[in-house]
Amino acid sequence: MAKAKTKLSAFQKWLVTFCEEKQLDMSEPVTGKGGCELQVGDVMSAIMSTDEIEQAKIKSTIVQIDFRNGDVMHFIRFLAQALGPEHKLGI
Repeated sequence: MAKAKTKLSAFQKWLVTFCEEKQLDMSEPVTGKGGCELQVGDVMSAIMSTDEIEQAKIKSTIVQIDFRNGDVMHFIRFLAQALGPEHKLGI
């Protein structure tokens, strides 16, 4: 039986495209809450599961960082600090 594809929202499509264009490594380690080891992909998954208000704030911040030629990984590491081991996908 074929697995049904989940339709991505506009924000999720944007985030996937952004990550691909910036060639972010989804397996790059980041430190979560309490020192737990996560990966960039775990953070992206958590971002995708937030509500529309949070997604708009996150997108705005990422766009501002990118516009100023900043390193978006600083923001991703910051977001990771709010995530615990329950967010680990094991990719």
